[in-house]
Amino acid sequence: MNPSTRYITVQDANIQFDDLLTQVSGGSDPVVIQAPGSDPVYLISQRDYELFQQLLQRLEDKQDLELAEARTVDPQQELIEFDQFFATLDDEDASVSS
Repeated sequence: MNPSTRYITVQDANIQFDDLLTQVSGGSDPVVIQAPGSDPVYLISQRDYELFQQLLQRLEDKQDLELAEARTVDPQQELIEFDQFFATLDDEDASVSS
């Protein structure tokens, strides 16, 4: 973590909450709020949150691609043609409707 990240207790965060919000929203480093016996809570700017969301989405996309690639090279995977796949679905729909 960034060495300039500020750590603060819940009690101090309650007292300084308005100032913390102003500082973090203005682009300062994240603030870590710690309560005894609980996981820390991170107060970050909107910009940092959006960056985190983008990075998370990229990671999820990468994992999806890796999974898809693994499935395409699986010799046990049965491949069927597009038309055959939809014909199978139509047959299943007909049997469910009956």
